[in-house]
Amino acid sequence: MVAGVQMTSRIVEGLFGALRKTLRFIRIAFVPLIKSISVIIIIALILSGMSLLISISLGSPVIRIFGPESTFINHTGIISLFFLVAAPIFGLIAFFLRIAFKTKVKREVNFTIWTIWFIALFAAFYSATMTGVDYKHREVLSAKNDFTIDSKDIYINTWDENLSLNNIAQFVEVPLKIKEDSLYFHNVSVKYKTTDSPFVTIEKVTEARAINQSRASERVKSISAPYKIEGNKIMISPWMRMPANSKWRAHQIKYTIYVPKDVNIHFNYNKNNPKPINIGYTR
Repeated sequence: MVAGVQMTSRIVEGLFGALRKTLRFIRIAFVPLIKSISVIIIIALILSGMSLLISISLGSPVIRIFGPESTFINHTGIISLFFLVAAPIFGLIAFFLRIAFKTKVKREVNFTIWTIWFIALFAAFYSATMTGVDYKHREVLSAKNDFTIDSKDIYINTWDENLSLNNIAQFVEVPLKIKEDSLYFHNVSVKYKTTDSPFVTIEKVTEARAINQSRASERVKSISAPYKIEGNKIMISPWMRMPANSKWRAHQIKYTIYVPKDVNIHFNYNKNNPKPINIGYTR
């Protein structure tokens, strides 16, 4: 029995000895690897933070257009977007610094980072709420005009506004351009209906939203999207034009073209435009 106990004791001591040697080997072999990986991750996080700052800076004109009415709240929202992502990046950098270099981050630093994150979260939520409130009221402006077009074939063309310059959406794919003192949105739709009238009637419906009815009315009246008649061609601009300081609030223009039943409709698009006007047909 004593021999059995001694044998068991030697086996246990041997297992613990092997475990100690294994852990020592892991520490010697893998700690440099873990440090190297941590350094790579730290560098990647720093680059990510810099990329985030550059992206928000380049996209700030677009964010301003889609953001809240108040300039202060708008800027606060943009800054809060940065810190919402930047604060966790700083926290991860501190974590991997501790792993790689055994750098102990003070509790006050961690507390400050997460305090900033929660403040940024609240500011971003408030900014988004103020933007949502600005969609409360909807205003619609409708106008009809009759034209005489002596042709059995009518062509509907897009009107090139020559907006190739000063495109602030080069880095973000949105149907948005700015030129001089005007803001342009690509949100125009066209449909046509047949009618018993001998005239060609163009109905133009303009829509926009705002926090109250009077503000929505102002926004609708500030929108322009010209069209013109050239012989048997109806030229329609695919861009809505607004003042450069405008805010995007579901602005849109809908054209309905009423044509005599015996008239043929043809659509010709300008290939330079990013996409054709949305076309619909209703009998």
